[in-house]
Amino acid sequence: MTDQNTVPPTFCPNCGRIIAPDWEICPDCGTTIRQSTPSQQSTAGTHPPHWIPVEPEPAIRCKKCGRPLKKGWESCPDCGTLVDDDAPQQPPVPPVSSKTGPSMRSNSNRGWMIGLGVAVVALLCLFVASLLLGIGAYTTQKELETQVDSLEQTSTQAAIRVETELEKMESTQVAMEAAKLAQEQAFLQTSVAREENYQATFTAQESNMQATLSAFQFENAYILYGPSAGSLPHVDDTFIEVEWTDIDITNGIVEATFTNPYDPSFNAWDYGFMFRNTGTNLQYRLFVYSDGTWHLTFAQGDDRPEVASGDLTNLNLGEGDKNIIRLIFTGGNGSLFINNVFISTLDLSGKIESGGLAIGTGFYSGNEVEGYSTTYSDFTVWELP
Repeated sequence: MTDQNTVPPTFCPNCGRIIAPDWEICPDCGTTIRQSTPSQQSTAGTHPPHWIPVEPEPAIRCKKCGRPLKKGWESCPDCGTLVDDDAPQQPPVPPVSSKTGPSMRSNSNRGWMIGLGVAVVALLCLFVASLLLGIGAYTTQKELETQVDSLEQTSTQAAIRVETELEKMESTQVAMEAAKLAQEQAFLQTSVAREENYQATFTAQESNMQATLSAFQFENAYILYGPSAGSLPHVDDTFIEVEWTDIDITNGIVEATFTNPYDPSFNAWDYGFMFRNTGTNLQYRLFVYSDGTWHLTFAQGDDRPEVASGDLTNLNLGEGDKNIIRLIFTGGNGSLFINNVFISTLDLSGKIESGGLAIGTGFYSGNEVEGYSTTYSDFTVWELP
């Protein structure tokens, strides 16, 4: 509680500053203060402080720093500037009161309204900027999509053109290769035909020559053995079934007519001659085989290399069919005839010496069937000079 004997404070009637009891002028605004007497002041602590307002006299201020000055002061207590009493004085500027009044509320409302307006303008600017950015982004995206579509279309068209060009190139290349292949085939066919014609001509000439030579040799030969006939019984073993003659010959002609023991579909067969024999497994062997081939081997003990072989187009293969085999051997040369047709010349230079001669079958193992026989006839041997 406030002491009733306490003197309430005095305020400047112009700016509201608390005034000391001995102040005659407000140091802030320069208003002359007329202090109330103690009897005029309220003795009750409940009464608000008050003052007795008077008309303000013209304030005397320091012309340098602006401090209010009392009459009679010769200089400013703040900056020391001399006081000129005759200088016109500016009326005091009322300070802004710190109390909240109607003017303060009006200024506060005006500031709040200004802030609100600034906020609204800022929001509007932000909205417009966002809208513009959105429109720009949408436009940019559409432009990018359009560019991408254009690039994809261009790429597709380029791929189609490349594929078309490749197909043209492939077609051209295929056509060129086909033409080249056709030329090569035509050349090959021509070469083969020329070779076949040459071979046929050569074979015919050689055949004629061999036939002439054979006739000449027959004219100059004389029979050493035969003609004889017989059969060669089949034995299922590893040996050749032979019929030896009792002659020893170096140059000569041997011929015989053989009868096939059975059809090749039943079992394989072979037959022919052994000549220039000088011991066991030491001779030439010439024979035909039921697969339509002929063979010349040179037995040298356990080694029996094949010297020559070939296909036969005129060999009769059916059961009971007959085939005539004629062999001419002179020195290192020989000639083979099948069914009176010249087949081939033979190289006999590996063994020229004189030897025995025989007719045989079973030159290949497995070409004999027990109970069957290979028959022959007109087995004849001529000796050549």
